Amino acid sequence: GSEYEALGKIAQDNDIYLAGNAYEIDDYFPGLYFQTCFIIGPNGNVILRYRRLNSMFAPTPHDVWDKYLDIYGMDGVFPVAKTEIGNLAAIASEEILYPEIARCLAMRGAEVFLHSTGEMGNMSETPKQIATASIEAAKAGAAIAHIHVREEDGTPSRRLELYKEVVDRVRSSDTDVIINLTTGMGGDLDIGQGDNPLDFGPMTDMANIMERIGNAEEFLPEICTLDAGTLNFGDSSTITVNTPNDLRKAAKRLKEINVKPEIEAFDLGNMWFGSQLYKEGLLSDPPMFQMCLGIPWGAPATPLAMQAMLDIMPKEGVWSGFAISKNEMPYVAQTILLGGNPRVGLEDNLYLSKGKLATNAQLVEKAVRIIDELGSSIMTPAETREKLKLVKHK
Repeated sequence: GSEYEALGKIAQDNDIYLAGNAYEIDDYFPGLYFQTCFIIGPNGNVILRYRRLNSMFAPTPHDVWDKYLDIYGMDGVFPVAKTEIGNLAAIASEEILYPEIARCLAMRGAEVFLHSTGEMGNMSETPKQIATASIEAAKAGAAIAHIHVREEDGTPSRRLELYKEVVDRVRSSDTDVIINLTTGMGGDLDIGQGDNPLDFGPMTDMANIMERIGNAEEFLPEICTLDAGTLNFGDSSTITVNTPNDLRKAAKRLKEINVKPEIEAFDLGNMWFGSQLYKEGLLSDPPMFQMCLGIPWGAPATPLAMQAMLDIMPKEGVWSGFAISKNEMPYVAQTILLGGNPRVGLEDNLYLSKGKLATNAQLVEKAVRIIDELGSSIMTPAETREKLKLVKHK
C-alpha cells in the first residue's frame, strides 16, 4: 500500500535498510489484521515480512495455520532475508522475550535480529529483581515460586552465583514461599542442517545431567523441575534432550538430597515416563507432576490432553497444570475443575488483559480471583509443604 511505498522511498533515497512494525491485511485472509514486522531494503522493496506468532488479542498465523502453510510455507512463518550486511530476521513486540522465536529464526540462518517496537515488556533480569518478583508473587497468594536466572543482557543462564543471590534474597525475606529452581537449562541440541547432522548448530547447549541439577545440590530448594523427556521444541532444528538414563540419575540424586523433583510433562510420553520413575522407587511420596500444555510440539492446550495425562498419572500423584499465552487463565479454571493446582507467571504469558502487560504478582492475583469464583481456595506455603511432604532446608 501507500505506506510501504512511502517508506520504500525513504529507504531508497538514503540507501538504508528500514525496519518497522505494523498491522496489515492479507487478501488470502479477509477480515484479519496481522501484526507484522517488515524490512525494506535499499532498493525500496519489502524484503521480509514476519507475522507475529504469539498474541493474546490479535490474529496470528496459528489461527489459520493449515491454509497459511499452504500459501507461504515455513519460510513465510520464520522468514530470513539474506543481504550484503548479513542474514536478517525480525521479532515482534514482546516476542523478544520468548527465546523460542529467536531460536527458530537462528536455526534458519538468521544472524541479525531487528526489533522495531515500543512495546517491550519488563521481565525481571537481575537476581534482585527476580527475588523481588518471587516475593511479590508470594504476597499475592503463590505458594511456590518457580525460579530461572538471567545474565545481565537478559539471556537465560544456569550460573550458580546468580541462583545463590536469588535464593539468599528470598530466604532472608520475611515472606514464606516454597522455592522451585529450574533444571531445564543445558539440554538443547541443534541438529546440523548441512550434510552432517552431527555438525551441531549454534543453539546447542548441552551439559552433563549432574551439572544441570547442580543448583539443586548446591542450594537445596524444596523443589526443582525435572523435564521428563525429549521434545521437538518449536519449528526448528532444535530438540530438548532428556534421556531415560539421565533422568534416572537425576531422580536418584534428588531423592538422596531430599529435593522433590517436579516432573514436567510436555506430552503424554513424559507423564508415562514420570510415572515409571515413581514405579521404580526413584520419586518420594507423593510424586509431583506438572502438565505443560500448548508448547509446540508437545501436548496441545485442550481439556482432552490434560485429562489424558491425568488418566495415566499415579493415583498418589499431586499435580499442577498450565497452558501458555492466551490460554493461561482459561486453564487456571480447567486445572481446578480436574482437581489440580494452577500455575501462572510471565514464563507462560505476558499479558494481564488486552494490551496490558502483567507482573507475576498480578497474574497470581487474577488466578486467585478465578479460583475463588469457582468455589475453591488457595493453599499457604505451610499447607503445601505438608501436602507434598517437602523438606525445608536452611
